Amino acid sequence: MVIALIGGFFLLIFLLLIARSPYGAQIHAVGSTLSGIPAQEKPRNDNPFGRRTPPDFEKKTAAIKGISGLRNYTYYWFAPDLDGAPDDLSLPLVLVLHGGTGMSYAAGFLTEEKNRLAFPAFILTPMLSRGRLWAYPQDRNRQPPPNRFGLADIVRLIDMLADQHPIDRSRIYVIGCSDGGTGAFGAVRFFPDIFAGAVALSGHWHPPDAPNMTSVPLLAVHGVLDTVIAPENAEDTVTLIRSYGGRNAHYIEIPYMSHNCPSSELYQPLVWEWLFQQRKNRAAP
Repeated sequence: MVIALIGGFFLLIFLLLIARSPYGAQIHAVGSTLSGIPAQEKPRNDNPFGRRTPPDFEKKTAAIKGISGLRNYTYYWFAPDLDGAPDDLSLPLVLVLHGGTGMSYAAGFLTEEKNRLAFPAFILTPMLSRGRLWAYPQDRNRQPPPNRFGLADIVRLIDMLADQHPIDRSRIYVIGCSDGGTGAFGAVRFFPDIFAGAVALSGHWHPPDAPNMTSVPLLAVHGVLDTVIAPENAEDTVTLIRSYGGRNAHYIEIPYMSHNCPSSELYQPLVWEWLFQQRKNRAAP
């Protein structure tokens, strides 16, 4: 009892000293809103583009309130030069999801000069901290807790950016490799009202989810020699999607490739041409 009283006395003195200090009001304000301080999403990679680091990406942060509370995300943002463009011009947005190592190779390829000219677009490359995933198939006995998934938060970020920039909401695309490829499958499964097209590179999903994945055009590309994520899973998922009516779902195998996200073979012009042809019909239910 005596110890508790002494502790309470010193706590009172400490609070009084804070209140009299020039920082007292700030400290009190912060202390009263601790629940509103965003958790920091520490990027797992400080150079997500590797050797292909594009010079025109801006490193930004955004606080997003999601199912796991308020989190502060780092993201890389590319905005095309719109000087002299018509006031009513709107461009697609491409969401690039990094893999397990935090690398976002697709963003580097898409910002090559030839692709900038052929496929002008805003590019969003968000970063997750280690231990978190974009999305996860629902077929495992041991499900990670919901706060490990980042894709839902990034969908909120997309909505924020679409209010700030001339983004064509009918042409929002997603592409990713490895864990990012799995995230692209997840975007088709959980956010069909957002994405107009998805490219899943070396990713996987739960084939029985296929009936719920028919409305978003999907291109899955996989190396036959991949021993990290078996290509059969992606092939089975796409096959079932097509059997349930998803006629714009396609699977391509590269016979001599293993699990190789940096390979230019995954980012050929035909991949971009297919993706940028997709457009969401906003009149559809």
